[in-house]
Amino acid sequence: MTAELGYIILAEVVFALFVIWGFLHEDRFIRFEEMLGKIVRRLFFRRKRAVKKLRVIRGRVAQKGPGRSAA
Repeated sequence: MTAELGYIILAEVVFALFVIWGFLHEDRFIRFEEMLGKIVRRLFFRRKRAVKKLRVIRGRVAQKGPGRSAA
């Protein structure tokens, strides 16, 4: 048995145990899913915001306003 096969079997066993635990503790599992969803959404929107900020910073030279030079 190679190490790769061992990791695959271990992952399948952990996944099966997680599913069984989910059936036994459905309310906790639903809370866990919702929490995981919130975390993923936060990370996704943070990255999206960071990209927007980067675009604004790169295009800042063309913008004029208080506290910014005309150049």
